[in-house]
Amino acid sequence: MFHLLAYEESVGASTNTELDAVADETFQIGVSGFRFFEQWMAIQLAYQATSAVRARSNVPFINAINRHHIFPINRSATVPSNPQVQDLRDYPFVLPRNEEFNWESFTDQATGNEASRVFMWIAPPTWSKQLPPHIQRLTVRATASAAGTADSWGAFGALTLSDQDLRGGVYAVVGAQVFDAGSIAFRFNFGRAPYIQGRKLRPGGLCMEALANIPLPQQMGGQGVWGLFHTFELPTIQVFANASAASAQEIRLDLLYLGEDENLLRLAA
Repeated sequence: MFHLLAYEESVGASTNTELDAVADETFQIGVSGFRFFEQWMAIQLAYQATSAVRARSNVPFINAINRHHIFPINRSATVPSNPQVQDLRDYPFVLPRNEEFNWESFTDQATGNEASRVFMWIAPPTWSKQLPPHIQRLTVRATASAAGTADSWGAFGALTLSDQDLRGGVYAVVGAQVFDAGSIAFRFNFGRAPYIQGRKLRPGGLCMEALANIPLPQQMGGQGVWGLFHTFELPTIQVFANASAASAQEIRLDLLYLGEDENLLRLAA
């Protein structure tokens, strides 16, 4: 299982402007960046701004070696078709403990301000891309109406299965694509998710602006298990949006049907 964190700041033409960590119920924020007291590692990074040029880390332990840069970048006000993500899954970027972790944005915005954002997928050292044994893999359609909150994580909304109810039992979510114009990212809350290193994780990914956009391929089966649920308790969803407004999500869930035994929920995610 993994967790999606966000940094955001409205900046003008800037040279290495520090971004603020976005409020998160799972991880603590110091002055402006997240602090990690247990061992975590970044498995993916994304940088997005209309006038994006580059983004670099700012944390003492890493600075003593050099700066880590996020590349490729998303030079767009929204998530572009064919979103760009720095894929670190095969050799994760280990995050220093007990230090404030900051990101700095460099843009070439001429006038006014614009949102600069970094998204960071983090996982514990035990994280793996391996998928559990299962009876059937399938991709199902769902919808939701989780309201968007400008430059922040909004409230969680319920998922509705669009075609038919799932067969009763336990399922593993191993990927998702969320279509929601104006939203940048999404996260799930699994009601019976185990606590990992004492924390309840919120896995998620980048949204898509339109159904025909090119998706992020690793969001379908390439990030291991996102979470487990029983058909009696579907996960809920929240979005990180460009503006505060009512919102509607068209969702594709990549699922593994594990079986009918409720004890399957005890499988480590």
